[in-house]
Amino acid sequence: MTAAARSRGKWICGWRSRAQCMTMPACAALILCSALLGASLPVQAQISRTEEYRLKLAFLYSFAKFVEWPADAFPGPRAPLTICIVGRDPFDNDLEQQVAERSINGRPYTTRTLRANDDLSGCHIIFLPAGSDTSLPAILKRVGGSSAITVGESASFARRGGMVNFVVEDSRLRFEVNLEASQRARSRISSRLLSLARIVRE
Repeated sequence: MTAAARSRGKWICGWRSRAQCMTMPACAALILCSALLGASLPVQAQISRTEEYRLKLAFLYSFAKFVEWPADAFPGPRAPLTICIVGRDPFDNDLEQQVAERSINGRPYTTRTLRANDDLSGCHIIFLPAGSDTSLPAILKRVGGSSAITVGESASFARRGGMVNFVVEDSRLRFEVNLEASQRARSRISSRLLSLARIVRE
């Protein structure tokens, strides 16, 4: 590990308890440092559900920094970047509040929990938790040609047309990208992020 990485790493607190709750800047730094070092995030075999979803929300927060949305994806220059969760919300409310306190390029983050048949037109990232991905075909049809990025966590999610999928391999949290699906979208995922992903095809 480089000296710069060690220096950044010392600001990162533990995931293990609420008392050690990680702030979102540090959380993002963990993701980005891992990306820059070409490493993946370690996930212990007995990781708790809370810790797993802390990591995933941290990824969604940082992932937005590597996506370029078209100007018409936002109604105004200060309009929020919206992460929509379709179905049951698996994320920690406290962590979602920390996300809401951050911004990207002057835009605040916001999270919304929606049903599969709700209006998704204001969503920039659409997360489908495990168990909700049965809605994927209908959602893909509705958001086809839009700038929304679809993210899931179920086996074959990306191969079925989703753009980004979380996978756990060798006790590490990784992600895969459906390159064809990402190319159909009006948003553009940075080549730096794509270089770290496992590319899958439909």
